[in-house]
Amino acid sequence: MRRIMLAIAILSVSTTDTSAQLVPENSQAASVDIGYRRASSFRVDPFRHVMIPHWGFAFSFGGTGENSVLNFADIGALRFINNNDKIIPGDIIDVIGLIPAGKGLRVAAQADGGFHLGGPFGRHFSLGFSAQVRSYGSGLFSDGLASLVRDGNLTQSRFDIAGSGGIGLATAELGAHTVLRLGPLGTEDGIHLSLGIGGRLVRAGAYYQARPQLGSSTVFRSGPDSIVADLAFESFETSIDDFSDRFNSAPSSLVGDFLIRMEWPTNGFSFEAMFANLGSVTAPDVERKTAGLIVATTDPLFSGELADSIDAMDFVFVDSVDVYVKLPQIIRFSAGAWVNAIL
Repeated sequence: MRRIMLAIAILSVSTTDTSAQLVPENSQAASVDIGYRRASSFRVDPFRHVMIPHWGFAFSFGGTGENSVLNFADIGALRFINNNDKIIPGDIIDVIGLIPAGKGLRVAAQADGGFHLGGPFGRHFSLGFSAQVRSYGSGLFSDGLASLVRDGNLTQSRFDIAGSGGIGLATAELGAHTVLRLGPLGTEDGIHLSLGIGGRLVRAGAYYQARPQLGSSTVFRSGPDSIVADLAFESFETSIDDFSDRFNSAPSSLVGDFLIRMEWPTNGFSFEAMFANLGSVTAPDVERKTAGLIVATTDPLFSGELADSIDAMDFVFVDSVDVYVKLPQIIRFSAGAWVNAIL
């Protein structure tokens, strides 16, 4: 009987110990502001200046770039392709050979710079304002165009280059963002929830796009060094001569940003979802131009007479149109963990 009572006493003591508070009340994790726990980011983040735990005024600039198939090693191989100090067209052809069959090359870039003012009103609400300029750019080197350069006529003699082209946009933006902080919910160790919403008034400035016209995007390659094509291209661009007048008369478009962040500070874990650039921008009175190019050459390396033909291609004004540009949407999910003992 004594042995049974002793076992019950030991179990009671053990149960009491395991149910004690996991993190002490004076844990640094409970006092560190969410603005410091949130992982720093050099990427596009419209809520960065709103999440800081104090009022501040800052100037920031940065940019990002990406492509669909090439890594740093592929791009770095350019240094070893040729011993010249500069990259020549033949080097670009060699890089195109690195694109896997069946895939094109898509590139995208974004850069911004501006002023930001933001900070908290108490523990549960933050507000921020921003004024910045931003530029967007993207391009597509289609699989048909890559096959034309990389594979020759080994598998086919007709290549569709539809979709190839590039686009660029520069904007001026005024933004306002808010963050509502709730928690801890339930218990002292419960979830901390942050809800962010904001908008930016975006006005389009410079705009440019070039692409093959529909129905004229086929190139024929009849031999190892023979290319025959009758192509038509079109471009859309803002005129620099009346750029200020066009910018002043351009309509402002509203673009939305959203943020959801869930955090368990004493457990050292967080999850965040951000949605940015939700909307489109209108670029008014964009000049549309067309140009034709007839190619019949045995020089596929973009040198000599072929390069001269491309340089001499003349775009002729056709009309002016309003262009509606859907901004590149950002959907980002991230999770973080930390050790409370370190904090």
